[in-house]
Amino acid sequence: MLMELLVFLCFMLHSYDIWCQYHVNLYTRVAKTFRTKIADLIKSRIRGAIPKMHINNHVVACKALYSFNHLPYSGETWGKNIKGGWAEQNQTAGSTKEMYEGHQHNTLDTFFDYWNKRKLHQISECPYSVIEPSNTLY
Repeated sequence: MLMELLVFLCFMLHSYDIWCQYHVNLYTRVAKTFRTKIADLIKSRIRGAIPKMHINNHVVACKALYSFNHLPYSGETWGKNIKGGWAEQNQTAGSTKEMYEGHQHNTLDTFFDYWNKRKLHQISECPYSVIEPSNTLY
């Protein structure tokens, strides 16, 4: 049990709307970008899933393979909150596009730090009626 948990901690879990298509060429892109040892390690540790908001639009095979409900140790997500910051993130583009790289990086880092803290506080305010039961199978 403990060994299984330690092995799991080394995995990277990606949530993407079209993971079923994206992961097909992901491994060749990783191999081109990284050295062989690092690429092999990354390829063996990547797992992916399709968010619940998008999984209903996929075929049955995608639902069976890439649903968070069937992925061990993945937990539950509140999908509406994940995409909630895009409007504010888009507003930063106007003020950061003219900055030098270092200043732009610091500004965006500060913005995302603020947004992550804000999401953390919003999760505690989430009403239980919004959260769907996790025993629903797709």
